[in-house]
Amino acid sequence: MIKPGDVFRFHDYKFTDGSKQDKLFVILNDYTSDGSAVCLTVITTSQERHYSNVLEGCNLHKAVFMIPKDRECFPKDTYIKMLPIYPFSLGKVLKESIGKVIEDYGNLSDRCLCELLRCLNNFKDDIAAEHYKILFPR
Repeated sequence: MIKPGDVFRFHDYKFTDGSKQDKLFVILNDYTSDGSAVCLTVITTSQERHYSNVLEGCNLHKAVFMIPKDRECFPKDTYIKMLPIYPFSLGKVLKESIGKVIEDYGNLSDRCLCELLRCLNNFKDDIAAEHYKILFPR
């Protein structure tokens, strides 16, 4: 069962510029309770050269959430980009996981997920309204 905080690796994810790369995504919403059948995700990177002067946790000035190496499920310092939100249909996630294009990588603790969502909430004006309603229904 796919749940908020799950991290998955998408092999050869195709970006809008046509480039492909293995990428890690973090699932943000509980599609079973919000009825959306859409998994809203954010992408990770370990490219620290882009994120000098960031601290663990929420870094509003860089729009990134930093998790130090060996914490949660990441062996390297990992930066979760707050934007953009990447929506995946539940059908695509399930189909691609059967085909081994998407594989389970690990999961975030409940505490870390709460902190990540609290950070993301600061970017309300940059999140599509329909996605914001799913992530923050109240």
